[in-house]
Amino acid sequence: MQKIVIALLSAVLFSLFTLSANGTPLAFEYDRVLALGSEATIPDSIPLNSAEPPRFNVLGRPSINNSGNLVFGASVFAANRSIPALYSMSASGSQTLVALNGQPSTQSFGGAYDFGPTGPSASIANNNQIAFVGDESGGNEALWSVGDTGVVKKLVQERQSLPGINQTITRFQSNQNDNGNILLKTYYGAASATQDTGLWSMDADTGDARLIVHGAGENLFFINPVMDASGDVFFTAKKHSFFGTARDVIYSWDASTGALTELLNTNQNSITGS
Repeated sequence: MQKIVIALLSAVLFSLFTLSANGTPLAFEYDRVLALGSEATIPDSIPLNSAEPPRFNVLGRPSINNSGNLVFGASVFAANRSIPALYSMSASGSQTLVALNGQPSTQSFGGAYDFGPTGPSASIANNNQIAFVGDESGGNEALWSVGDTGVVKKLVQERQSLPGINQTITRFQSNQNDNGNILLKTYYGAASATQDTGLWSMDADTGDARLIVHGAGENLFFINPVMDASGDVFFTAKKHSFFGTARDVIYSWDASTGALTELLNTNQNSITGS
């Protein structure tokens, strides 16, 4: 590992030094784990047609867990072309190829990965569960998970249905919590400015999805949902009254009981601390 110590100066932008509590400049120590041009792991099934080893030529945004393990999208130059991919890397620096553009995505659903130039977006939980989103041949966006076994599982894709609704989803957003559970926000029904939305909690290991709440027929639209480490969910819903006046409502959802509780709405008085 190459150790790089950098004294951070913000004088160029703000004419200020980054200082510690006693007024001395702060120093940060970094370990360089990967760089453009580093060798990349590629399956033997891909002919290289070159004596040069495959190398990273693009590195995407990484995700890191509390053990120092990484996952990141990338592009690898091999066989005279750039190939988008997803890699994981252990805290010791050992890299593993998770998914490669053009490879079969999952046997049960068929299709092949069709990632963008920097690979898929991904996150890694503290239990090393990896979740990643990318396109598949045919144009559908999908969500996959990978556990300790290395087996890739497709959890959800566009144009499928989910428990609690009888329509197919047109798009989705996902977030993984520290323990590998996934919060899924989907859009479904006719595309419009008021398209129906719903929230689901998903077990990344089994793929089981639990409906938290859906907006169909309820005039609800969900904003900024978050899931904590225990799987409980908090979100804001915009709710329209019979008179057409919108109000914001903050809800919580208990993962153990499935109870949905209204915590605060814009018709209530503000809360002040003591």
